[in-house]
Amino acid sequence: RRLLEVVSCNAALSACGQCSETTAAMKLFRSMQKEQFHPNQVSYNAAIFACSQGFWQEAVQLLGEMKAAELAPDLTTYNSATNACGRANELFTALKLLKEAEGSQQTPDVLSFLALVPAIGSSGDTAQLRSLAAALDRAEVATILPEASNL
Repeated sequence: RRLLEVVSCNAALSACGQCSETTAAMKLFRSMQKEQFHPNQVSYNAAIFACSQGFWQEAVQLLGEMKAAELAPDLTTYNSATNACGRANELFTALKLLKEAEGSQQTPDVLSFLALVPAIGSSGDTAQLRSLAAALDRAEVATILPEASNL
């Protein structure tokens, strides 16, 4: 029965994230913890994703809680948290998360690097933009985003 409740909550968390209902997602997630439903990796990923619209601090906090609960963050976890930071122009934190992902044996993908674009763009740091383009090129993204290698 508990597993069914967690799965149902995970579906609702995902729906909240898709609809940018961060407050509802966080209320649901916290109620899962309060009711001892033991959120799993999917729960954390959905809650962190829901934080990508302006709630970067909550995303980073959830990532820390996930690790404290001895659940292993995957690339989806890191990409969602990095995206939340990137959208909030928190470049330092976004880069720190990307390094942390690499350190935990997660290989950054296109989404990992694209999550940095808003923060780098708002910083006006053209050297960082060129560095990002080079990283994307090394990741063989140039075939998907050919204009990235022209920065």
